Amino acid sequence: MFSCVPATGWNAQFYERQMLISSYIWNGAVSSFDTLSHKTRKLGQFKPTAILQWESDETSPISFNDGGNLPNEGFTRRHGGSLGGDPTQDPRSRVTVDVRQQRQAHVARELYQLSGGLAPGDTAPPAAMTDVPNDIWCNPADPRGGMSTF
Repeated sequence: MFSCVPATGWNAQFYERQMLISSYIWNGAVSSFDTLSHKTRKLGQFKPTAILQWESDETSPISFNDGGNLPNEGFTRRHGGSLGGDPTQDPRSRVTVDVRQQRQAHVARELYQLSGGLAPGDTAPPAAMTDVPNDIWCNPADPRGGMSTF
């Protein structure tokens, strides 16, 4: 039986999540960033280098509101990095990601660069980004890797 023990500080944010079972989040590209239907893309439609899962930002409970995130919703800070400061600039923080069911470690700063920065709610890469689609904005049905319909 799961007991929801009151927590304080950083641990309290864990209990604010809607998802408690995993720290991994699917890249929203697997559903073309469509939150209204239950359709998903087949893994074979993605490039072999596509990042389809990652550990999300544990300091942001909203990152765990469902099973999929936008690439700009944040990445974990707990593997070698600092919980304070700017996560987009931390050279020590590592994020475990899944690339075609193989675990890899990436520097969080590099993932933030691929995501184009922090603008929660955007369903497409920032317009200024010219290197899209990339390994994280990777919806195979959109020329820029962002939202599309089936």
